[in-house]
Amino acid sequence: MHSDSIRPRPRGTGSLLLHTDASGSSSWYGKWRVDGRQVMRKLGEARKPGTRQGLTRGQAETVLASARTASVTPVSRDGIGPKKGTRWTRMQDS
Repeated sequence: MHSDSIRPRPRGTGSLLLHTDASGSSSWYGKWRVDGRQVMRKLGEARKPGTRQGLTRGQAETVLASARTASVTPVSRDGIGPKKGTRWTRMQDS
C-alpha cells in the first residue's frame, strides 16, 4: 500500500462519487442507505482547478455527513411508521 493512498471510509458511512456529465462539468454525489434502501443525492458541483468555485473532496465529505444525518424515511398517513412502497426519502433543510 502506498503512503499517499486514500484511506477507505468506515463501513456504513456511505460513498462519495465524482461524476462528470457530457458537457464536462463535474459534480459530487453521495450514496448511503436509509432503512435498508439505497439513497443517492447530488451534493454539489466539484471544484475546478485554479478556482474557488465548487466543493473540494473534504467539503463534499462534510456535506455527505450532514446529508446522511438529515435523511428521513417517509411516514405513513397516520404518522406511526414508515410508509410502505415508497422509493424516495426526504431531506430536511438545515
